[in-house]
Amino acid sequence: MNHCKLDNAFKAVRRILPSARPVAGLVLGTGLGAVSSRIRTLCEISYDDIPLLRGKRIRGHGGRLIHGIIHGVEVIVFQGRHHLYEGFGMDPVAAPVYLIKKLGGQMAILVNAAGALNPAFKPGNIMLINDHINLMSANPLTGTVYGDWTVNFTDMSEVYSNKLINAIRKSASSVKCRIHNGIYVSVDGPSYETPAEACFLRRIGGDAVGMSTVPEAILARAAGLKVAGISCITNKSGGPDSSHDDVVRIASVTASHIADILDVLFASGGYRM
Repeated sequence: MNHCKLDNAFKAVRRILPSARPVAGLVLGTGLGAVSSRIRTLCEISYDDIPLLRGKRIRGHGGRLIHGIIHGVEVIVFQGRHHLYEGFGMDPVAAPVYLIKKLGGQMAILVNAAGALNPAFKPGNIMLINDHINLMSANPLTGTVYGDWTVNFTDMSEVYSNKLINAIRKSASSVKCRIHNGIYVSVDGPSYETPAEACFLRRIGGDAVGMSTVPEAILARAAGLKVAGISCITNKSGGPDSSHDDVVRIASVTASHIADILDVLFASGGYRM
């Protein structure tokens, strides 16, 4: 990672938010901007005003950083993320987690849209990530020797906090929202999987597949943040006629259910570890 570029992004945000010290940061994927609907906005920053995050965005990614309050808890929300397949390297992918840590955050909640590998999963379902398989061609810790991050060889035995997973599951139960647990496989993209690739990913243990989240989770774990991952199942991996339009549409509908779950998580104090 280029720490000069990441520091410039942090300085730009800190100038606008001089006293912000969020407890948690949320990173939202395709079509999932409405997850932040329960947050009382204090300040909204366009990605165009943040180095590394500015520039062309994938449709379904709002391109805003929101600083706000939910049930008395200070949070920041990234409405949209960058992906490795966009061709700009790992720095824009890493920037949201870097900013969460540098602003004083204690946890990162990573939300994505994903394709189902598990045949029991249907579009519109929600999956809590309890582990991942990284099939991407890069790792955000490559070359990293920096104050806020561990020096490589980060322990990955519990990337996603079991305590946080249990708290989110309890919150989902209280709003009568059924959720699955599963293993998320990350691939580079940007093409969808062939039927043979989907079969292979299922055979190696994957329940859902996507093109994001894992680099953020690795970096957050290295930074000492508590991590939770939530996948909105939007399509059947390797199935016919998968389209970005369908992903955006289904994610947009499911976002309200994820918002309900996180609303209860913060209202109940379940986020406290």
